[in-house]
Amino acid sequence: MKPLLSLCMIVKNEERVLKRCLDSVYGIVDEIVIVDTGSTDSTKEIALKYVDKIYEFEWTNSFADARNYAQKQANGEWILILDADEYVDRESLQQLVTILKNSKEDIDGYDVTIYNFMGTYGERVLQHRSTRIYRNDPNICYYRSIHEQLRKNENQELTTETIPFIIYHSGYMTQTVKEKNKNERNAELIKKELNSSNSKGFDYFNLANEYLSKAEVEEALKYYLKAYKLKPDFRFSWVSICIVQIILCLKYLERFNDALKVISDAEHIYSETPDFKYLRGEIYYLQHRYDDALEVLTELVNNKHKYQKFIKSIEYLEYDPHILLGHIYKYKGNIQEAVHHYTSALSINNKSYEALYNVLGLLAKFHSEDEIIQFLEKRNWFINERDISLLLRIVLSLGLETIAEYYISSLKEEAFRKGFQIKLNILKGEYEEAIKQLMSSSLYLLETYIKNGCLDLYDVLIASLSGTVKNFV
Repeated sequence: MKPLLSLCMIVKNEERVLKRCLDSVYGIVDEIVIVDTGSTDSTKEIALKYVDKIYEFEWTNSFADARNYAQKQANGEWILILDADEYVDRESLQQLVTILKNSKEDIDGYDVTIYNFMGTYGERVLQHRSTRIYRNDPNICYYRSIHEQLRKNENQELTTETIPFIIYHSGYMTQTVKEKNKNERNAELIKKELNSSNSKGFDYFNLANEYLSKAEVEEALKYYLKAYKLKPDFRFSWVSICIVQIILCLKYLERFNDALKVISDAEHIYSETPDFKYLRGEIYYLQHRYDDALEVLTELVNNKHKYQKFIKSIEYLEYDPHILLGHIYKYKGNIQEAVHHYTSALSINNKSYEALYNVLGLLAKFHSEDEIIQFLEKRNWFINERDISLLLRIVLSLGLETIAEYYISSLKEEAFRKGFQIKLNILKGEYEEAIKQLMSSSLYLLETYIKNGCLDLYDVLIASLSGTVKNFV
């Protein structure tokens, strides 16, 4: 009997993330096809724990070529596409299998939502839609060397439906982008597409994204505008994202009135998305039109049900509006409302340094540290080492020693506990103890303290100089 679902992957030097991806699908998909394009790390060894064979493919500077080669090795009726830095929820994947078993014959594929984790710790989430599940039909294949797309019989778009299936992607986090030098690679391939493709609008859009990720805003705006002028239809998902990106570029360039004009036009077309309403509120805020911003953002958070069609970020619906509302009420001196909105933002994203710093700073003005501990414990936000470490970096920067002592004692990993204890000793002026702990730590531990954010080089310098001065005196 023919397998139902084949996972097809192309990989290269993915030893850090491949296991996470394969663990999320193993035992649910019927077949895993892994195509390696030249790994020099332990990627193949990891993959062989899940498959009996790895296919080798000589890289041709085309993601489409590699995808199509992987498809040719697959035996399933349907193909699921994942990259190594992506993963899925296993329960949702099982539900997907049920959908595929009952799919209509005229459906070629399914569009899903990709959640892209951004920033240092994945504290920001951007989203887009993509066709990642399609029939294993020789008439369906990929084209374009980068940002590859599916087509049928060389010139037809696929007949697809959107399903509530989410793929989680960590490949755009800050460190990963730097390590893989994605910007240079992507820009080169996009320029190649511009010379050979008829989809000029989409190519300019992708090129603009690369410039924006490098903070070259003027260049990015130039290509976003070119992309928008060449748009084939408003129904293409990249077109709505392009409009959002144009507004963001205008915001970064402080061309606020131009941004508001674009927003006004966009709101007529995309009336059910939170993106443009939030961006209007943010522009008002940046113009110091606080009452106008308050009105727009309050309407947004109070009527969430009206704005459920997201373009770029789910955070535009609740998290971002609550942050700005917190800032506005803080500016106006309404501390109770400010704390309410910062806390609401933390309820959505407890990894938000901005929200946590502000709420703790406000609470510290009116409450004891023991009361703040009770406040934090009731909300159960900090349940693992990384979350507690974020909290400790903030409370130590605010000089909240009692809270720091309480949470340092809850850390299980020695590298975290010792590192933050040294920081606390420095804060309390206990330099001799700090130096003692530093001197007893190996070079590896010192590097770990700094890498984990427990200490920085200034802490080490302050402790050393303070101890030296004290001994001299």
